[in-house]
Amino acid sequence: MNPGQPPGRSNVMSYPMPCPRRPGYLWTPPYLYLAVALALTCADQAAAQVVVRQVIIGGQAQPVAVTQAGVPGQPQPGQPPADTAPAGPAVHTIEGERIPGRPIALQDGHLLLPTEPIRRIPLHDVDRVEFAGLAELKAHWLGQDGPDFVQPGAAVGPNGVPDIHIRLSGLAFDTPVKQIVLACHNSTLRSVWRLDPARTPNWKLHLEQLPGTDVADIYVEPDAQDAFGHDFTLTVLYQDNRLSRTRFKAATHTSNAPAGGTPQQPAATPAAQTAPGSPSGAVQPPSEQPAAGQAAAEQSSPERSAPPTGGQPSPEQAGEVMVHGQGPLKLRGRLVQMTDTSLTLTASWGGELTIPLREARALQWLASSTPDALQKFQTALANPAVEDTLLVRGRDQAVSLVQGTASGFSDGRLQFGFEGTSGNIAQSRLVGLVFAAGPPQPAAREPFQLVVLATGDQLPGVWTGLSEDTLELTTAWGQRAVLPTSIIAQVQFRNGRLVYLSDLEPAEVEEFGYFGRTFAYRCDQALDGGPLRLAGKAYRKGLAVHARSVLSYDLDGPYAAFRTWLGFSDSAAEQGRVAVRILGDGRELFQQPDFRAVDDQGKRSAPLAIEVPLHGVKRLTLEVDFGEHEDVGDRLIWADARLYRAVDAGQTTGSEGPPP
Repeated sequence: MNPGQPPGRSNVMSYPMPCPRRPGYLWTPPYLYLAVALALTCADQAAAQVVVRQVIIGGQAQPVAVTQAGVPGQPQPGQPPADTAPAGPAVHTIEGERIPGRPIALQDGHLLLPTEPIRRIPLHDVDRVEFAGLAELKAHWLGQDGPDFVQPGAAVGPNGVPDIHIRLSGLAFDTPVKQIVLACHNSTLRSVWRLDPARTPNWKLHLEQLPGTDVADIYVEPDAQDAFGHDFTLTVLYQDNRLSRTRFKAATHTSNAPAGGTPQQPAATPAAQTAPGSPSGAVQPPSEQPAAGQAAAEQSSPERSAPPTGGQPSPEQAGEVMVHGQGPLKLRGRLVQMTDTSLTLTASWGGELTIPLREARALQWLASSTPDALQKFQTALANPAVEDTLLVRGRDQAVSLVQGTASGFSDGRLQFGFEGTSGNIAQSRLVGLVFAAGPPQPAAREPFQLVVLATGDQLPGVWTGLSEDTLELTTAWGQRAVLPTSIIAQVQFRNGRLVYLSDLEPAEVEEFGYFGRTFAYRCDQALDGGPLRLAGKAYRKGLAVHARSVLSYDLDGPYAAFRTWLGFSDSAAEQGRVAVRILGDGRELFQQPDFRAVDDQGKRSAPLAIEVPLHGVKRLTLEVDFGEHEDVGDRLIWADARLYRAVDAGQTTGSEGPPP
């Protein structure tokens, strides 16, 4: 078959559901799906929660609460948290209560909630506050700048034709993407690419997402028609069924010719108003038909001789950096200047922050974050040198690492000295700057809050004020920051009465595989990088490990209890079989010598709800050892692994009544 014409191309539009333009199918209007979704959302929440629990635990063995420590809110056997949390603003307490609605004020160390009567929740009893802010999905056209991941149809791998490269920002950073649909609306038809093109005639879309951020790169095979100036629509469907959409225009010419070759010749056009060699040639509905003469005007427009093939980031995009800080600081913005003591950043919400360099580990120029560049940057970030490490592109666009001293940044240029020389480097060539390794910073011991933006940016500090539209924070370095609540996803509380183990660094790690292959533990994600999942439920916090794994944590104060759900990852093989122990100062607090992924009846083992007392314990150790089947399938998750501090005498817990 001619590569220019994929199988399944049709002269009708490709729809994800049956439609009247495909004879023999019944069509359901899209607005009906929306109406059903709204009706379900407005249904009685209590009844919905009962149904969810029946789905989750029906037909499964009951989890076992192994020990009881007498701490309020202990996990109850057979009742794990619901798999899908209700959406919208809410306050989550350390005991697992979810209170719908956004706080209305911060007063005297308490959050005031819009309940009747008004409730006051002490800050030390809050786990997190969901503001549910949203980021705006944006697409930046980079054109055919070299990478080659996909081919016509659903085939993957290089074929010599540079892919069209589009950079996305504003993706949900904390929710996996289920589907992406990219549609090109040219003069007579609509071409479509999909992340998962199964059961469609559409072509494959390749996704490269930067972990933990809202930034991603997508790549598609160009079709036979030049896309320059045409409108594109991009739709993202997330695992929680949220949708996000944006529209943009192609900023460069495109060609389906191999690099340095001539365009591939498609087969004869099978019908009028279709394009050969397209992901899915389709006649546009009347509302999308171009105005008369539009196609001819585009063909004769002098703008068609403008950008050739590869797009370049705008000056503003070229100057956008991500500051990787000490601890949880991770903030993007436009780098204004840098001295030998601080850097000044115009943050995404427009506020200007001056960050001491002692708070920063590295700068990453996002416009240059291609997959190969990102890998080199992450390696340098994980292994800082005794000097500053600069990642810079040469004339051939290859990324080189240079060690020296960064002395400043101004007017879009970095001052950098190495091997006795110094120079000014344009930021369009910069990939990253990893600052020289310094003395280890002590972990924060005082309670603080972590403001997480809808983009995935993280700003630590102390929450000092709240109004209807803004949140006020005193940063870790003492600067006052005012952020619009519309861009805040959540505020997490750290070092309070509840402390997640995944937010702590273990004092000692012992890991090795049965056959010599070691799997390093991961925080807040599965070993394969996906979400933590036990028995079909996704967990926001936890530790993923593989036998053999021994993690030891030095406890920085008096704790009352440790709680967790323990189980085999949903991705683990049924042969999983391990020995598990929890130790406190070397003393056994819990043991399960033969924990299996599948029980004697052949059913998947339910997670264990574990709670052990920690009074007087200085070191907590979680041990997962090999079982009867070597280490096959030994992928375990310590889900919601958390410590509860001892309550001081006279300290109140829980919510209080209405304020005076």
